[in-house]
Amino acid sequence: MSLSVRYRRRSDSFVLSNGVLLERCEWDSTLFGPAALLDRVSAAAAVKALKRYIAVNDVRVGRRHSYDDFDCYRPLATVGWSLDDPDRFDIDESNSEPVELAVLDDESVVLAVTSGVKSNYDWDHRWPELESLYRGWATHRNLSLRSLQPIVLDRDFVWRAIFSCSSVRDVSLGQLRETGYQAAEIAKSLEEGALSVQSILHLVQGGHCKALIGLPESGELEVKRTIVIDSTNANGLDLPSDVASFCNSRSEALIIIGIATKNQSREDVLDSVHPLPNKLTARRVRGIIQRHVRPAIEGLVVKRIAVDDVGTGDILYIHVPQQRPVLTPFIVSGCVIESKVRQNYIAIPFRRGQDTAFESADYIQNVLAVGLAVSQDRSARNAPAIDQGSAVDPAAASGGETGH
Repeated sequence: MSLSVRYRRRSDSFVLSNGVLLERCEWDSTLFGPAALLDRVSAAAAVKALKRYIAVNDVRVGRRHSYDDFDCYRPLATVGWSLDDPDRFDIDESNSEPVELAVLDDESVVLAVTSGVKSNYDWDHRWPELESLYRGWATHRNLSLRSLQPIVLDRDFVWRAIFSCSSVRDVSLGQLRETGYQAAEIAKSLEEGALSVQSILHLVQGGHCKALIGLPESGELEVKRTIVIDSTNANGLDLPSDVASFCNSRSEALIIIGIATKNQSREDVLDSVHPLPNKLTARRVRGIIQRHVRPAIEGLVVKRIAVDDVGTGDILYIHVPQQRPVLTPFIVSGCVIESKVRQNYIAIPFRRGQDTAFESADYIQNVLAVGLAVSQDRSARNAPAIDQGSAVDPAAASGGETGH
C-alpha cells in the first residue's frame, strides 16, 4: 500500500491515504491506527513520512525532556498499532499495543518492545540470559539489540527491549509488529529461567514458531527440515533413533519438523521455517516411531500445528517426556549396515551433545548380562520352596490306609 501524506506547517496532524491520522501529541508525534490498515503499509514509506513530518513541524523543539538518564529511548516520532477494527477505531480511546516503531533524536530507526514481564529490581537490573538470546535472535531479522532494561509502567518495573533496524526495505509495518510480538513472547517464555523445553513448547503451541528462528539447537531441542517415513530407506531410521536417544537421556526433549538450521559460530542455529506437505501426518510419524522403538514411550505427543494464524502452513512437533529409569534402555529395531536396512538388528542410541550416537557391542552385552542375571535371580526367588524337614506318607497323600 502506498503512503501519501498531506503536510501543512504548524498543523496538528496529517492524513494518510488510508485515513489513518498522524497526530502531533503534547510530547511526541505518533502515527497511530488500526493494525488492519497499518500492517499493509511499507515500513520504509512510514519511516520516510515520519522523518518528513519531523522536519516540517519542528518536532525537536517540542519534544519531551523528562527522560531518565538511564533511558536511551528518546523517540521524536513513532508508529503505534491498535487491534480495534477500523470501523471502531478511535484515536483518543483505542489502546495501543506494546510494540512501536520509532525514529529517535539521532534519526536512527528502532523497534521498541515492552514485554510486560515484571522486574523485581530497579533501573540497574540486567537480564543477561535474555540479552544473549536476543542478540543471536535479532541478527536473523536485520535487527541488533540496542538496550534491554526495566522501565516503570503502571507503578511496576517491566522489561523493554530496543532493537536497531539496519534496514526497513521490503518490510511491511505488519511484519515489524509481528517481530515485536515474537520478542515479547520469548521474554515471557524465559521469565522463569533458561529457555526450557516447556517454554519452547509454549511458543510453538501458541503459533509463535517463527520466534524460534535464530535460537541454537541444544541437548533437548532438535529440529529437522523434513524427515523420511520409510522403514526400508536408510534415512528412515533417523527419527526413531533420535527419539530413542532422548528417551535414554532421561530428560525431557522436543523435536520440531519443518525448521532448517545453519552453522553459525560453530553451533547449529534455527534458520528458516519450511511448512510440511499434507501427506506427512502426525499419524504416520507416530507410526514409524512405534514400529521401531521399544519399549513403548510414555506420554509421547506427536502433533501438527500451524506456523502462524495466516494460513502459511504447518510444522510438526514431537514432545518426548522424561522417561522412568525402569524403562531404559530404549532400543531401536533395525540398523543401517552397508547402506542397507537390516530389520533383525537392534541398536541403543544415546545423546552426545546435540548428536545421536550408538552404544558399543560391549555395552549392549553388559546390559543383556545384567538383565539376564536379574531375571534369573527373580525367577529363583519366585520358585516354590521344598520343605526338606518333613516326610509325607505316600498313603496318606494318596488318601489310602496304612497297616499296623
